Amino acid sequence: MSFISFTFYIYLGIVLIVYWSQSKKIGQNLVLLVASFGFYSLIDWRFSVFLGLAILVDYFLIKKMQQDPENKQKFF
Repeated sequence: MSFISFTFYIYLGIVLIVYWSQSKKIGQNLVLLVASFGFYSLIDWRFSVFLGLAILVDYFLIKKMQQDPENKQKFF
């Protein structure tokens, strides 16, 4: 799916409608997460694997940084 295709704008419109229909921040974040995976999967399913790995690595690094705030410089 190209950014200049009609299909992309339909997809974007649906994502925005669902996003703004969510009243809580967690729901909006979940919509964006699912939409990102969906978009990357439409291009090539292997991109979703890389995106998932990046999300997991970031999540666990941030959890580790929150446990030890004085030493978070060592992660950078």
